[in-house]
Amino acid sequence: MYPIELQLYSPSLREKAGELRALRFLDSVSKDRILPVLIALPLSEKENLKLTLDGLVKREVGRVQHNWGNRAALWDPQFLVFDQHDAAEDGARLEKLLEQFSAFRARIIPVIGLREKFHRAAALATYARRTGSGIALRIPFDDIQDYELLNSTLTNLRVNPEDCVLIADIADADISEHDEFAKSLVGWLFAFRARGNWSKIILAGSSFPLKNPAPPMGQAMSPRLEWRLWQWTIGLEPALRDFVIFGDYGADNAHFKFEGGGRPIPHLRYTGELDWFTVRGDTSCSSLRGVSRRVADSSHFRGADFSEGDEFISNCGAGSVRTADPTMWRAVNMNHHMTSVVVDLADLYRIKLPTRRKARLKQADLFDNLPILSRV
Repeated sequence: MYPIELQLYSPSLREKAGELRALRFLDSVSKDRILPVLIALPLSEKENLKLTLDGLVKREVGRVQHNWGNRAALWDPQFLVFDQHDAAEDGARLEKLLEQFSAFRARIIPVIGLREKFHRAAALATYARRTGSGIALRIPFDDIQDYELLNSTLTNLRVNPEDCVLIADIADADISEHDEFAKSLVGWLFAFRARGNWSKIILAGSSFPLKNPAPPMGQAMSPRLEWRLWQWTIGLEPALRDFVIFGDYGADNAHFKFEGGGRPIPHLRYTGELDWFTVRGDTSCSSLRGVSRRVADSSHFRGADFSEGDEFISNCGAGSVRTADPTMWRAVNMNHHMTSVVVDLADLYRIKLPTRRKARLKQADLFDNLPILSRV
């Protein structure tokens, strides 16, 4: 199993350019404490027909290596399906792709669902055993107490608990009454622990609204229920921090919608101490300058030196950089969010982090997203 002892936080991120860029520009102290779950995007029908193995390697391995280097990351291909009708062919293509992750020394820990199809599960488990990466099992909320299903999955995969990460995904749970839910959560997490010496358990949740909560040219506060739940849970049982990693979906919800939407409206989702502060502009991209200024002038702003995302907000509000595009807006949101969670978890656990040295980037660097593959 790849070593993951130091990680405090596991954000589940779509492999969109903005979220990957947010990862790439994190400071090294934050990177050392993060175990991301990288959720591969689905192939379009055209891509599926024309994409060669080399093209697929650049699309997947290149994304991981360029944005996260050789650090350990969980890689989830649940939406990356190659053949809807031929399960054997789908598994074979997945196996070929996994071989390339190993060839390029990208240290991924593959994620498998409890109800994974046989050929895909076999390909992922074979990779895990061959490379010694370990494996991650994704447990949806509906199956969180189905211990028989968990045991049978481990048996079928021929994987020991110590070589396995559990992802307990509670994104579909109602956690609005977090104090009451925390009591049940403590029981479930210790029940998992009693059934195996797992490498780690990740608790993944999300309460970000499905729709932009801010009105046009307005702003809104939304409670970070999964963060409040975790604070309450750790208060009830501090020992959980020894084997459970807090996880979320960044400054976003867990509803996956990959098709294109309408015209993007400039807005920023700024993670505060207990809430998200969403500030929205109008349909003009230039309105992001005013949005940035409102965030930078708010009591929630943690300062330009806090993260690369905060530096952009400060500079954009001051008019010293251009307003960019929706990809950059998402990168700003996610970069600030991930930095905030690492810092706040360290405070919660009373861990003293090293001084974070944030590299000052030229604006051209912020827009560079070309995958570069290296076998070294």
